[in-house]
Amino acid sequence: MTAGRDRDIYLSTLPSSASDRNAAIWAVGGSLVLFAAALPFVRITFPPIPAFIASYQSSLAVVYVITSVLLFSQFGVLRSRGILYLANGYLFTALAIAGYALTYDDLFSDKGLFFPGPETTIWLYLVWHAGFPLFVLCYAMSDADLRATKTRRAANRRIIWSIAGV
Repeated sequence: MTAGRDRDIYLSTLPSSASDRNAAIWAVGGSLVLFAAALPFVRITFPPIPAFIASYQSSLAVVYVITSVLLFSQFGVLRSRGILYLANGYLFTALAIAGYALTYDDLFSDKGLFFPGPETTIWLYLVWHAGFPLFVLCYAMSDADLRATKTRRAANRRIIWSIAGV
């Protein structure tokens, strides 16, 4: 295989086709239909189950960390700036989830850890859900120049600095 052809095996470097875009449109449409179907049940409240919230948040954080590590390793191979943005987005989200879980009432203590204020958990939830789309936007707006970072050592430095920045 040539140097350019072996990069074609990565899904992140392939251009989207018309069927890919149609699948995305159908997924968004299906989500909107499910959202509309769930609207009549919006006033139903369930009892809080702290064990479920703790297990859900921790498993979610682990999945985001694993995805981030995989994307950082893919950046090491492809050296695409967009992949680095996505890896940082997943790492940011994992850290935001951890902070959110640590300040959640009745999860680890009666008032949450780190002495949160009355709106700390809500703001961390907003940061969690608003931060990731910004990283995805950076990914979408990044150039498709593979190998913008020339050497493996420079790629490793970019990974370390981006982790420190997150």
